[in-house]
Amino acid sequence: MGSLLNENIALSNRMGRIVVFVLLMFCSLQHELSSQENVSTLPNFWSCGFYCGNLQVHTDKLSHFEGVKIRGLELEYSKWMLTEEARYSFGFYPKWGLSLNFVDFGHSSLGYSINGIAFLEPFLVSGDKFRISGKVGAGLAYLSNPYGSGNPLNLTNSTKVAFPLVGGVNVYYGYNDHWALKISASYRHISNGGIRQPNLGINYPVLGLTLEYATKSYCIPGLTKMGKVRRNNRTEVLAAYSLKSDLDTDEKSNVMLLGFNRCSGGSRLNAFCYSTIIEYQQVGDDDSSIDPWSVGPLAGNEFLIGKLRFGQQIGVYVLRGKKAPNSLFQIYYLRYLVANKMTVGANLKAHGRVADYMAFQVGLIL
Repeated sequence: MGSLLNENIALSNRMGRIVVFVLLMFCSLQHELSSQENVSTLPNFWSCGFYCGNLQVHTDKLSHFEGVKIRGLELEYSKWMLTEEARYSFGFYPKWGLSLNFVDFGHSSLGYSINGIAFLEPFLVSGDKFRISGKVGAGLAYLSNPYGSGNPLNLTNSTKVAFPLVGGVNVYYGYNDHWALKISASYRHISNGGIRQPNLGINYPVLGLTLEYATKSYCIPGLTKMGKVRRNNRTEVLAAYSLKSDLDTDEKSNVMLLGFNRCSGGSRLNAFCYSTIIEYQQVGDDDSSIDPWSVGPLAGNEFLIGKLRFGQQIGVYVLRGKKAPNSLFQIYYLRYLVANKMTVGANLKAHGRVADYMAFQVGLIL
């Protein structure tokens, strides 16, 4: 009990020092830039905030973490592209940025994380005072206390390096041309993508409060009609590969996936997608068995972000392999269009709220 108390005190002191450092840096930045009053169509923003929430116990194997509170500090840099060229390319005025997070997971077995996330914000409402945006992001994370012989309770992750994902909604109140207050609600996830087991992942919904500073004044352009919507029709053949760690034996196994994807309709911001996947997950040394094979159709949505495609699909197995725990599955992907001839990217496959594996993929557009 004494060691746990000391660790919590140490974490609180660490977070306190970080808060003081960030506030000093923020005040220094304001003093340096306070004289800049030029109106910009590409304004830069610095923000500092905190968030808190509960760890989501999404499987009985994590029941010992019931009631754990999570706290986080976030420092962000972002740029808002208020140009007609950006609006024509994206269908909205996009804001992109980088964030640095310190997260205290509230339990000695989970420790803390330092992670960096690249994110994009599509704005849904852009008023003079009130603004509403969505937010999606991904990045890299350092985890202090992964699973090991000395830490057997942490089944959420077994590597020091993992991959954080975030999705949420922001509501801004603009105090003046430079300062704004942001209230956010987001869902966050960290796992290693199946590189090593155990890898049940950390899921945590949070609420946050952030103070944002714009280095220059800016004016949000009025929205004008952009003409006829271009249909984003695309048919592609996809191949993906992952080297997955087995939960029981910790041995590496090959995962290969062949997919057929069709996207059509939607709006400037999205398209509807229909897919079929054929998946092979290595099971022992017997390659003649049908056990490694899974087949299933999927349907979902794809967000169009310039040349990026961020998709979410849900599917059901018509042939379920030995490694599949249930009949329903999801695939989340990020793909980049190369000369409108092919796509490259990564996808995360999950069953419910438990990640299965992360795979790298390439696609040929037909």
